Amino acid sequence: MKISGKVVCPPIDALVSLLKKNGFRVIDKGMRDYHFNEVFIKMKSPLPDKLPVINISNIQNIKSGVYACQCHWSTVYLDTVTDNECFNGGTAL
Repeated sequence: MKISGKVVCPPIDALVSLLKKNGFRVIDKGMRDYHFNEVFIKMKSPLPDKLPVINISNIQNIKSGVYACQCHWSTVYLDTVTDNECFNGGTAL
């Protein structure tokens, strides 16, 4: 997976793939920091209560609905998190 021409790290790619297999879809994505290849991805599911078990190496559950990789600080926000809690135009709050 690429975002803004940069390849996403394997842990984030694995997380997005797992979530897509479980009905989630990407609704927004972008590069937060080009120097560190730090991306953000926001995903939504028609069944947000059906979150799969996430056990991916180098992925941390920061708080409910927010997952980040330990390699590039890239973040995946799920639709259980409001826009005000996660980002505003791609910039972490």
